[in-house]
Amino acid sequence: MSQLTPPSTSEDKHRRINIFGLSPNIYKVYAVGSARVYHTQFGAKHNDWTYSRLKGLLVFGKDRVIHSSEASSGSHVATDAEKYWFRLVDETSGKTVWMFKVPAGFEYHLDRPFFHIFAGRVRHPLHFGLSLLTYMFL
Repeated sequence: MSQLTPPSTSEDKHRRINIFGLSPNIYKVYAVGSARVYHTQFGAKHNDWTYSRLKGLLVFGKDRVIHSSEASSGSHVATDAEKYWFRLVDETSGKTVWMFKVPAGFEYHLDRPFFHIFAGRVRHPLHFGLSLLTYMFL
């Protein structure tokens, strides 16, 4: 697994963001790290985690603007808290393989120094665990 090093210049930051296909004028990226996604059912035993086979670069970011398709549907206007998300990007293809939009009232727990836990949405009653191998804040 490759080690992540902090970008040394503003130009390096933009180059890294573009690798993920995230245009800086639409998204703000706060942190990037090498990670694996795990899941477990609500109410499961503390250590009953299943590896999802999803791994890659985890990006934590926020929408700067609401996408036109979301705005035109009119069904829901995102609160500021709901504009945050996690994306897991495949290191080889650069494509997003998993995405989680942070809901209002989001609770995030640090189970161990490298293992972070949060609840999924109501439709998918899962807890997610992120095993972070390396990370950096931008």
